[in-house]
Amino acid sequence: DGYFGTILPGQVGEASFPEAEMGSFRMYWLPKKDSMFLRTIDDPFSFYGATAKLTGAANVTQKGVFGYGSLLTRGSIAESENLSFKELTYAATHANFTVLSDDPEKPAMAGDDINLFFDLTTNTADIHPEQIGVAAISFPYAQMKTSITNATWFLEDSVITMTKPEDVSLQDTYFYSIRPELDSLAFNAEKAIYDIKSYELNVQGIPYIFAADAKIVPEGNETTILANSKLQTFTNAEIIFQYPEAYHYLSKGVIDIQSSKSFSGSAVY
Repeated sequence: DGYFGTILPGQVGEASFPEAEMGSFRMYWLPKKDSMFLRTIDDPFSFYGATAKLTGAANVTQKGVFGYGSLLTRGSIAESENLSFKELTYAATHANFTVLSDDPEKPAMAGDDINLFFDLTTNTADIHPEQIGVAAISFPYAQMKTSITNATWFLEDSVITMTKPEDVSLQDTYFYSIRPELDSLAFNAEKAIYDIKSYELNVQGIPYIFAADAKIVPEGNETTILANSKLQTFTNAEIIFQYPEAYHYLSKGVIDIQSSKSFSGSAVY
């Protein structure tokens, strides 16, 4: 066991090393495998000028610093068996990633099985589900989940932007409500912006929202979802009823969607 250690930041050959200070630790050194495992005992290890705290273990090698455990930094927690640390960035694969809120029991965003890249100089975090088509990102305040492939957290602006890459099918990019009253209301979309301060989720590039037996096309193909998965009233919406034997089109709709099986309002036929 050891009681204090440091890692100096900088580049050594092709390897980049972070700044770190370690209090009491348990060491497991494998020189032939180029691995020095240092595991926390009492207090977490301190990284990046004490702005990040690691509870778990760091593996110091000639290729850089790796690790596993829980990393708390800048209002977020990353839990992963595959952490890697460089001088100005850190990354994780197959991680549980949480953006914290004022409520310790309710995060602003939660991601399961996430590929993460955190840039400490620009204060941005790139968030990608490990599997395309899986709803790995959730917004507990909005009570929505999404499978969108690219998400970036801009810490200074307190927003998370989401985009669908061109090579990903729209069918693999969807949002759906986890609020029971909305009965699994779901729709595809191309982009979204989540405001962490107001907990509002603006979703763009929506081809339509299927409710009851109609396709509802919001004006501008976008909508804003408030806290508790509340959809704003649609104005100037289009409503399409399409059956094998009939087709009906309505415009200038003022529509409220109550669930995947119910909506109400008025429109011009």
